[in-house]
Amino acid sequence: MSLSSAINSSMSGLRVTGKWAEITSNNIANITTEGYGRKTLQLTGGEGTSVRVSGVQREMDDAIGRLHRDNIGRTERQEATVRGLDPYISTLGGADSPFSLTNQIGRFHGELSLLAADPGNEGLQRAAIASATDLTRGLHRVTDGIDEARQLARSSAAADTADADGILKRVAMLGRQVMQEASGTTYRVALEDDVAGELDKLAGIMDFRVERTPRGEISLYTTSGAPLVLKNDALGLSYDKQSGQLRTGDIEITPGDQGLRGISEGSLAGHILLDQSTLPRMQTQLDELARSLIDTFAAADPSVTAGQPSIFVDTGASPTDPLARRIAVNPGLIPEQGGEPRRIRDGLGAATPGFQGDNRQVIAFVSALDEKVNFDPSAGLLSEGRISDFAAVLTTEHQYVRVQAEEGRDDARLATESVSLMRSGIEGVNLDEELQRLLVIEQNYAANATVMRTLNELLDTLLASV
Repeated sequence: MSLSSAINSSMSGLRVTGKWAEITSNNIANITTEGYGRKTLQLTGGEGTSVRVSGVQREMDDAIGRLHRDNIGRTERQEATVRGLDPYISTLGGADSPFSLTNQIGRFHGELSLLAADPGNEGLQRAAIASATDLTRGLHRVTDGIDEARQLARSSAAADTADADGILKRVAMLGRQVMQEASGTTYRVALEDDVAGELDKLAGIMDFRVERTPRGEISLYTTSGAPLVLKNDALGLSYDKQSGQLRTGDIEITPGDQGLRGISEGSLAGHILLDQSTLPRMQTQLDELARSLIDTFAAADPSVTAGQPSIFVDTGASPTDPLARRIAVNPGLIPEQGGEPRRIRDGLGAATPGFQGDNRQVIAFVSALDEKVNFDPSAGLLSEGRISDFAAVLTTEHQYVRVQAEEGRDDARLATESVSLMRSGIEGVNLDEELQRLLVIEQNYAANATVMRTLNELLDTLLASV
């Protein structure tokens, strides 16, 4: 090896060691920076025996990154369900709550049973009517809870859509900036950090898949294939509160419809599914409970003609409202509305007062709550059973939806933490490894410096001998 070759090799070694020290120091400085990926040098051979830095690369594993984002999406969808159901579940109450529909039906049954023992007692008549009124108000209350939950779900979906649209536009912009930078530059890998950070934010809102080209173009699609960003061009995400439709450009991607290329995970999917599927199904079941009360008591009252209501009526004041909000106690029982409490003993269609001790109608009303009735199977609960059984199953099923979401959220959160550790081991900065690397850098630098000093002394000796 000639002196010039030795000098070139040592000089190139010093340059590489200096860059290596810079990258390692930067890794240590950003050890707590969210979204920062560990950087390493790309080295290639130079002329002769020298070495040179060909670029800087960001350590990453696409498969682990995708798995991590998938778990984030599942966690946030379940969390959206848990939080979104809170306004309704708080009004529904548990089995031990005095305000639960099951307990209100039980109290109404108890008041009717007391009245059956003393049917002429106006105080007991009024107590039974008051209990029936409490039951209808309970149905109104839980329906209001569903309305509040749906409004919250819609506003949350709109906010999520705005956030996701902003992220998609930033990803497209960053992709364009990446394309303008040469591969392997420090600024380009910093941009890739920014892209990764934006994708992690997006994963909590909606599920997607990523495609990249060697030039740096980024394309994002829903997991079902609808484009979100095409080669650094964001199509635009929009959400219609009234219809519940979610669109990317002109393509509908609303979750829950098997005929669409929709999203399925993330908080946005959770909010839209609550508004468009879960809460409407719960409202249908509440309406079926209200219908059974109206129809069952009408069937138990021979004093009314077919099609006429008995104790419970559909006010029909606002036909677009759910039946569980329209249900009310028959005005014919309420003195303030021109009614007579004695009709709960005689029947709602009885024009004149009956015998004070005649309890046959009251017993028929008690039996209406004791006997099995038919329910609409399309409601998705009981097809046959007592009204109180239907209310109990409804309460349990609705609460269980939230419990399932909590369990799913906790499981997904554990999976996210596990994958996050794996991802951190690949892409993150390990302080011990970086400090060990600094020791190696120090040794390399010292070795190359020693070679340069020795070569310098050798040249001085040669020059002195001439």
